[in-house]
Parts: sequence; structure tokens; C-alpha cells
Amino acid sequence: MIKDLVHRLAIEHTVKPQAFADSQGSALEGASIDIVGFRRIAFAVSLGDISAAGITVTFEGQKEDDNWEAISNDDLISDDNLTDLAEIAEDDDDTIHTFGLAVAEYKAVRAKVDSGTNDGAGDLAVLVMKQKKYDEPV
Repeated sequence: MIKDLVHRLAIEHTVKPQAFADSQGSALEGASIDIVGFRRIAFAVSLGDISAAGITVTFEGQKEDDNWEAISNDDLISDDNLTDLAEIAEDDDDTIHTFGLAVAEYKAVRAKVDSGTNDGAGDLAVLVMKQKKYDEPV
């Protein structure tokens, strides 16, 4: 029996597609994405045209105390390293980087994007992909 991925997957923007520049002055906190009741979580960072290094992307999780905390690289599964995105180079134009969340201790997640003060500029979006829980047949 084929498992239908379309009906088991929910995708939401934590950061909608937009342009960033160092002139913004402060970091953008993405929308909070509720992940309660989902089995697996992954982030997708979609980069458009990047004109200079200096944009940083971080992921944050929220536990029961409602405080946001940084999700460490140790809690992410990927061929990429989130810290590699900390200095996005011009050769990363038009790429997508994915990161799976290895721990399920959060009730919500979000991304934070900071264009910094190093002439960072470019277009990007961050999505959260959530796989719904389901009962496997016995």
C-alpha cells in the first residue's frame, strides 16, 4: 500500500519570501509554527539572489515555558551546517538548504533572519515542513 505524502505533510512559512538588507537594522523573527501532534519536522531555507555575505539564519524552539531558545546544530539533521549559512556567499544564489529537527521537545518553532551590518542583502524564505502523525497498521 502506497503512503500518500500529500495528505500527511503540512508546509507553512515561518519567514515569507522577501528581500533583506543590512539597512533594516534588526533581526526579523519569523512566524511561530505550532508543531504539536506532528511526527517529523524539517526546515527549508530557500535562497534567491544573494548580493553579499552577512545574512544569518537561526532556528528557535519554544518549550512549555513559552520562552524561545536557539536550536543548536547538534539538534539538526542535514548535509548542510546551519552555521555555514551564517555567512551566505554569492555562490549560494538560488539554492535550497534543508534541516531536519532531531528532537521533539518543542511545541513551536520559528526562524530568525538577521541581515547584520556587513552589507548583507538578498532574497530568501524559510518554510517549516511537518509530517502528520498516523497509526501504522498492525
